Amino acid sequence: DNTIAGNFIGTNSKGDQLGNGTVADFADGIFFGKFGAAAGPSNNTVEQNVIAFNLDSAISVDIDPTLDTAGNTFTRNSIYGNAGI
Repeated sequence: DNTIAGNFIGTNSKGDQLGNGTVADFADGIFFGKFGAAAGPSNNTVEQNVIAFNLDSAISVDIDPTLDTAGNTFTRNSIYGNAGI
């Protein structure tokens, strides 16, 4: 139940290449994880962000087919220059 909106992630308002800096287990721009929780990450909204130059994915959702991960919305983001898919 998170909302991430109107941010510059891995860059700034000038478009400078900042990224996460180093390769790490979580070098994504945005990462939603379950970390042993009884339910998966759900009902999150990511909108109107610029997500660029991260050393892994722009947005990553840790899903488990046995858990509910419904209701995640990703809309109107500008995503480019990330190393992961």
